[in-house]
Amino acid sequence: MPNERENGGSVLVVDDDYSVRALISTTLKRNGFDVTMATNGRIGVEHVRATPDRYKLILLDNHMPEMDGLTACRVIRQFAPKSPVVLMSSETEPDDLEASGAREFFPKPFQAADLINLVDRHIVS
Repeated sequence: MPNERENGGSVLVVDDDYSVRALISTTLKRNGFDVTMATNGRIGVEHVRATPDRYKLILLDNHMPEMDGLTACRVIRQFAPKSPVVLMSSETEPDDLEASGAREFFPKPFQAADLINLVDRHIVS
């Protein structure tokens, strides 16, 4: 698949599952995005704290060791209040999603085309 974007922007992917990170990273890189990966919420927060204006989108798994996605989202809001954050999970949408500051819930598993549509919606809008 040819690269459709010259520079789609930077996306932070925070998920403790290697296969999910690899799938997201490969899909986004093939579509012109720069991808940074983190294995848990604490590391994801540190990436945002270090460069709060870098990420055009932050994708957070909800269930991770050390710091879950909802908590990470709340902390990220302190450093990057306007950065779009999407919470992902194979479980049901959490009741307190809106209170966390996340823009959307993205259920797993997903297709590559759904991922690109999600990213385009949040980066372009």
